[in-house]
Amino acid sequence: DAARRRLQKRLLIPLPDKQARRQMLFKGLDDGLTKHALNEREIEELVEATEGYSGSDMASLTREAAMGLTREPGFDPLTVTAQTVR
Repeated sequence: DAARRRLQKRLLIPLPDKQARRQMLFKGLDDGLTKHALNEREIEELVEATEGYSGSDMASLTREAAMGLTREPGFDPLTVTAQTVR
């Protein structure tokens, strides 16, 4: 019994389904501070392309997408206005 208490517990959480991935995309890409310019077809393509992604994978994907502007050549954080953010 003591040996069993020392073993790591593993929780098996199923991968998100299509509807859950869609919600994660909307929540991650439209958090109130940032907006996305994706149309419904592009969202659907992303939902299909992310089949097999975990919740953590989806969070990383949306975080990277939100930071994409800052990685573009010529980005100057001092001159960014609300109108230039996608």
